[in-house]
Amino acid sequence: MSKICIKCDIEKEINSDNFSKDKKCSDGYRNVCRECCNSRNRHLFKIGSLSVDKKKERMRQYMKKKRKDPEFSKSERKRERERHKERIKTDPEYRKKVSKKYYERKKEKMENDPEYRKKVNNGVSKRKKERMNTDPVYRFKVKIQKRIRSILKDRGYTKKSKTFKILGCSFEDFKGHIESHWEDWMNWDNYGLYNGEENYGWDLDHIVPLSSALCEEDVYRLNHHSNIQPLCSYVNRNVKRDI
Repeated sequence: MSKICIKCDIEKEINSDNFSKDKKCSDGYRNVCRECCNSRNRHLFKIGSLSVDKKKERMRQYMKKKRKDPEFSKSERKRERERHKERIKTDPEYRKKVSKKYYERKKEKMENDPEYRKKVNNGVSKRKKERMNTDPVYRFKVKIQKRIRSILKDRGYTKKSKTFKILGCSFEDFKGHIESHWEDWMNWDNYGLYNGEENYGWDLDHIVPLSSALCEEDVYRLNHHSNIQPLCSYVNRNVKRDI
């Protein structure tokens, strides 16, 4: 792995020989290389002419002045953010490392801070609810996942496979499969609707009912996409239920 020094704009390998460690940076190393730091220090302190205490004090004053300069800090942070975003797009390993670090930090904070956990959960629930109300295709996807998980749980099993593996196809292909079996009046806007009348809304229907499953293998087999069809809500909830 490598990174570009924000001072000299030279790309160097990330290690302790080229960069000093800094926990505040996303990769654990400073954004300025050692060579640039040493050059600045030689200029500032004229090595050999100052005591250690005076060097530290001069460094503190320099950093204090640097932090008070809004334009310098703003441009430096902006350059770092741009490099960070670009690297996330182009470097899969770096993106994976950043995502893992973010997930672990968020998980730890949720475990130790009840208020933060509540805030995150409420935010996720709110966004999910809003999207389900405005995006029928998303609602369709969520209900499929929930239905499969629910039927397995009711029979004392746990969901051991991804939804697309259980369906036997990707979600996009499954969506196309359902659309190919629509009647003329069916569309995504009337999915899941019911008012007691025919041809008002439609549900997902298992051609061979899930109630006929005798074992875990049967549950997975009956949730294959070839056993699922769109069916008028009235027929599904009244006529077929009574048969």
